Amino acid sequence: MSRLFALLPVLSLTLAAAAANEPPADEGLPQNTAWSVKADYTDTCNCQPTCPCLFGSAPTHGYCEGITLVEIESGHYGDVRLDGVKVLAVYRGGDWIKF
Repeated sequence: MSRLFALLPVLSLTLAAAAANEPPADEGLPQNTAWSVKADYTDTCNCQPTCPCLFGSAPTHGYCEGITLVEIESGHYGDVRLDGVKVLAVYRGGDWIKF
């Protein structure tokens, strides 16, 4: 679950920018923007269950590669509605992530 909470602000900013058809700002995350998300979160990786990375431990095989799916049932980022948005992230922990 900690990955979800770490990703939500970044996902929200990315989705808001995509909805506005603009690239994300380079200045970092905006401050004091109201947001709310009700979503299903699914995650899998190459580590042994339960992924030790979720709890701040080292990955099982020295690296963590996986896929995360966030299916937003309802939500918003500022005035941008996120209802029905689905985000898939493929990653190699600490190295790269593709949305």
